[in-house]
Amino acid sequence: ATTHTTIAPITIDKHELHSTWPIYQQPETRSHVEGDVTLFVERTRACFGPGDRMSVKATVKAEKDFKDTLRGFELTLRETTVFRGGPHSTSKQGAPVVKVVHISEQRVPLNAALFGGMQHKAELFVNVPAQHTSATLNTARHIDITYHLVVKALMATTTHVSLDLPVVVSNWPKYVHYIHPTGVLQNRYFADRYPSRR
Repeated sequence: ATTHTTIAPITIDKHELHSTWPIYQQPETRSHVEGDVTLFVERTRACFGPGDRMSVKATVKAEKDFKDTLRGFELTLRETTVFRGGPHSTSKQGAPVVKVVHISEQRVPLNAALFGGMQHKAELFVNVPAQHTSATLNTARHIDITYHLVVKALMATTTHVSLDLPVVVSNWPKYVHYIHPTGVLQNRYFADRYPSRR
């Protein structure tokens, strides 16, 4: 019997990190209490790609006899990379190497009085740089890349109130849409790459 073998390259596009997946479109509210002050943060999305705007609504509320001045709000996109070396690692005692980078940041000044029973609100946003290429990664053997939106209410004399929101960062721009479960192509990008699916 004769055996014929052929080899052809195939492209496998991974879209589980695409920002348009419905699983990432769940509205959410989180809160953190620091003494008599509570910081509430609302968001509507949890995944973002290059060029996307990350926006949240922040509310700081004071209770009881609290008295201070709210200097403003701060929003930071923070990237944390953890390297876990192999047997030839040069780090001390083989400990992981952690690198933290602030990708983008926004400050909204207020300088408003904040007493018990009062609250202040602000809409905050930062952008994922259009040229950003590192995506969330937590399944690799030697490296993890995670992202957080850090929301802070900045006080004049008392402790700042901070809340970390985990987010997923994709390397897929939003305009590169995913393939719908029905098989319908959602973007010309895929129609050009996979003409047989038209």
